[in-house]
Amino acid sequence: MFGRSFALLHLLVSPLSSLAVYWMDEASPIVLSAQEAINDEHVKKAMEYYDKAVELIPDVDKLEHPQEIKMATEIYHLAGLMYSYAREMGTVDKVGKESNLWQSVIYFEMATKVDPKYWPSYANMAAVLADVEESGNHLGKYEESLEAYGKAIELLESGEATDPPELGSGMRHTLGELHYRMGLNFVPGMFEQDSVGEVDYEIKLCTSRLGSNKPCQMLASNSFHTALQHYPGHQDAITALAIVTADATFGLTDPTHVRSLFDSYAVEFEDSLVGELDYNAFSRLRQSFDHAMANEGRSGYVLKTTVDCGCGTGLAGDVFRNVSETLVGIDLSPKMIEIAREKKVYDSLETGDIVERLMEHKPGEVSLIIAADAFNYFTELDELFAAMYRALAYGGYAIFSLENVPAAMESRLDEHAKDWRWQFQPSGRIAHRRSYIEKTLKSHEFDVALYGDLDGFRTEKGADVRGHMFLLKKNPPANMKLDEL
Repeated sequence: MFGRSFALLHLLVSPLSSLAVYWMDEASPIVLSAQEAINDEHVKKAMEYYDKAVELIPDVDKLEHPQEIKMATEIYHLAGLMYSYAREMGTVDKVGKESNLWQSVIYFEMATKVDPKYWPSYANMAAVLADVEESGNHLGKYEESLEAYGKAIELLESGEATDPPELGSGMRHTLGELHYRMGLNFVPGMFEQDSVGEVDYEIKLCTSRLGSNKPCQMLASNSFHTALQHYPGHQDAITALAIVTADATFGLTDPTHVRSLFDSYAVEFEDSLVGELDYNAFSRLRQSFDHAMANEGRSGYVLKTTVDCGCGTGLAGDVFRNVSETLVGIDLSPKMIEIAREKKVYDSLETGDIVERLMEHKPGEVSLIIAADAFNYFTELDELFAAMYRALAYGGYAIFSLENVPAAMESRLDEHAKDWRWQFQPSGRIAHRRSYIEKTLKSHEFDVALYGDLDGFRTEKGADVRGHMFLLKKNPPANMKLDEL
């Protein structure tokens, strides 16, 4: 599905200086003959010429002059490219030699020994290593490949690389490509046809020499995100990111993580969210609620019990206060609850998990459930919706927002992960698919009284974030008389 190695951009040796070094004089016409063989598509002949040129290169510690070092590096590098190219062209491995790919690795390694700052050899060696398979080992040399990619990136980002790409788009595109290829190494086989979702990515790759205990999909996601930061138009990286983050969990939605995140964020929460990120979901939920109530002829109606799930510091509670006889706030973060309590908006406040707290309410006790941007740390919504349905009275309402994926990503997900339900976002939040939300709501017998897009309910790095708004109603069985809500 994705290309394996960098293209053979050039197979030319730089013009030689007048430096009288015997091996260079002998190697130069051989390399030119190799170039002619390539032009004539005589791949095996070109390989033989490069082998001869390599044999003329002195030991690394005997290369004294800069011109010698440059030419030796280029010969080793071009020989490595030639052997890699031979494999791509289906050229049979030479009898008595290592396989073409292994020989390619050997030559790239020699290039980096001659010039440890020659980034193209690290990059191309990394691409080849990801393809090598030993007998009985179906992972290839992914760890070594990652190390080589990392070295190439380090040299380019530090400004120490020999022959770097041009600054600007050339450098950005190269770094984007390198990070993208690193990401592929974290999830080997994931992009092969019929293998998506069938590979165990909690493999030793991500816990051994890499020194990481994070899931491989998370590491791949990070690499693809970084690739797109350098090169936003990298189409393969966009597709790879869509596939690797579809229905992913990564362990980042753990309640301890969320609690710690919002405890540390509580003091500046409103200034940051409203003042800097233009957050407005809470007010738009209230507008939608008022519109729906007006359509039902219930404008100004005060509900008995409203529960604000993920109440935070009380932004949503404040705007729903005047339609709630009793207003209850639930939040995982004790620090958020402290600030909400100071506002004296709520009649009671509860610290803890939303689902657990809803289950503590008597069945049918709640008239209205509100949740402004509070369900974005859930992956599966089934348990949450079940708890909401149980807590709501017949005739009761629930109104909430959820994040949606960017439009371009949505089409890519629809194409490459057709049954996707949610996607893990760079922010750490979860964006849910509308059809998945509606299907899950239907399974719990909720009626969707109103749906609306909530695009621009906040910004992220200066760009509008897409969102959904759902207003639900728990309709009673036929002929059932409702008590007052």
